[in-house]
Amino acid sequence: MKVASYPSLKSISVRQIVATGCVLFVALSVWQNYLLQVNNDGILYVKAARLFAEGKFAEAKALYKWNFYPLLVGEVSRIAGSDPLVTSRILNICASALTLLVILRSAWMSEPSRRVLLCAMLLTFGNVWLNDLRAVVVREHFYFLMMMLGFYCLLRDLQSPSWAYKVGFLLATTLAGLFRIEAFAFVVLVPLLRILFETSSRLLRMLSASAILAALAASVLVVAFWFSESDLAGLFSRPASRIEVLREQVLWPHLKNRAHLAYNSMVGGIVVFGLINALGLATLALFGFGATSSSVVRRSPPFYLATLFLAIGILIVVVQVYFAMVFDYRYALILSLILTVPAAIGGDRLIAQISNSQAVVPKALATFAALVLLYGLISGLKVRDSRASQLEAARWIALNIPKEASIISNNSQVLFYAGFGLYDEDLHFSSVYGSGAVARLRDWKRFDVVALELNHGQLAQIPELNASIGSSPVITFFGRHDSAIVIYKTR
Repeated sequence: MKVASYPSLKSISVRQIVATGCVLFVALSVWQNYLLQVNNDGILYVKAARLFAEGKFAEAKALYKWNFYPLLVGEVSRIAGSDPLVTSRILNICASALTLLVILRSAWMSEPSRRVLLCAMLLTFGNVWLNDLRAVVVREHFYFLMMMLGFYCLLRDLQSPSWAYKVGFLLATTLAGLFRIEAFAFVVLVPLLRILFETSSRLLRMLSASAILAALAASVLVVAFWFSESDLAGLFSRPASRIEVLREQVLWPHLKNRAHLAYNSMVGGIVVFGLINALGLATLALFGFGATSSSVVRRSPPFYLATLFLAIGILIVVVQVYFAMVFDYRYALILSLILTVPAAIGGDRLIAQISNSQAVVPKALATFAALVLLYGLISGLKVRDSRASQLEAARWIALNIPKEASIISNNSQVLFYAGFGLYDEDLHFSSVYGSGAVARLRDWKRFDVVALELNHGQLAQIPELNASIGSSPVITFFGRHDSAIVIYKTR
């Protein structure tokens, strides 16, 4: 009897591996973009892009101040003659696919091994936050691409020093700054840290250290300009007010002198938990295993460079959390993608150790990483649109409500897909996160149509809402988790 034979990894060409990965990546992205609605940030970008495409630059800039991404989408839409929503989705898919290619190229240049290449691919496909971002219309798609190109240029520069690679890093990372301002910190600090650690000149080290301190001081001014309109007092008043609340309402009287320590501990806790979550347990585990496998691996260009990026990224996140007390996984997702390259080498070392020994710990670590990556792939992808009721409500409004009617809603997707422009963001936060009666949030009779999304706990308020508006809903669309979208006609 013949035993079935399977092709070994060596029989599969590198081009076949990369091509297969890219095709699967693009297919998943197209599927998710087809399935899911545009997000709230995406609606803002698309509206600004439409204004740019129509030549209404002043209106577009007033709508969103960090406008390079909607400008790019708008100009491409104008040239191609397509709608900015479609254009943005196509551009984002292309940018994400190119990011995958840069990751794979970086892994191959770090160590030309098919197994390393496959590990990098698996880490990318199993990145839960990258999967979650596939169908989200945001500027991060291009930010990740430019940042990874900058990382690749520095990786090549460490292997074969060249001014072309140095200029490539500066150019790519500066372009990344057009999409997210944090990129400029990497533009400045990465070269300075390299000088500090790589030069043998004491004078250059001192100058580099001084420049780093100056850059950190300047970053405070940048943060003040960005978040508090150049008002340093306003910037520092935010954490100061939170510390005062801790002192007077939480720690008073016996521990009131520990308010600063408590606040800084909260910041540290948010940063540590957020970074572990954003970087990914599998990526961190394989990166750590590779770093501890040998000093040669630990000192190799991808590990050294990823450590520099990680240090700067942590600093950026600490500043953001300290002043805003908010952590978004998108803040650190680029660090996860960068760590994917050395983590792939760690995965290769882990597989090699399993093949050459019967040790339990490496097998357990490999099993853990595989399960985490499988979870990241499955949980990061959506198999259906959970907010289909929004599209149903939008279609009904588009067919039954004249365009000249005045309409108010707490759901931006309903208005966007219905073709109406007025969206009350304050109403959204008040109705979704507030604890008061929805009926009292606005003078509803001022509008021709009222479309409200109510959660399970708010459905009991419909009689009071009916009394405030003076009529019952003309139609109701029920969604998941016992939510509903109620639509009223006031006249």
